Amino acid sequence: MDMDALNGLRELPAAVTMTPHNIVALNNFGVIVGASTDTNADEHASIYDPSRGWRFFNGLIGSDASSYDVDSASSINNRGQIVGQ
Repeated sequence: MDMDALNGLRELPAAVTMTPHNIVALNNFGVIVGASTDTNADEHASIYDPSRGWRFFNGLIGSDASSYDVDSASSINNRGQIVGQ
């Protein structure tokens, strides 16, 4: 479930290329972070944004993404700053 100030609770859309299984944090804008498994059953940090849907966090890091492998995200604030490991 997703929750925001305008719409209250609503059902989250299914992820197409991943299976979210550990949703751990939600900010006031409806952005959710946690962990998901990909089609190979590997776990990665994931983020859900109401306007963009589910995405793996590692793909959003930038040009140095190959040196990181974030397995899960544990918190997100209203500025969009994410804590992960």
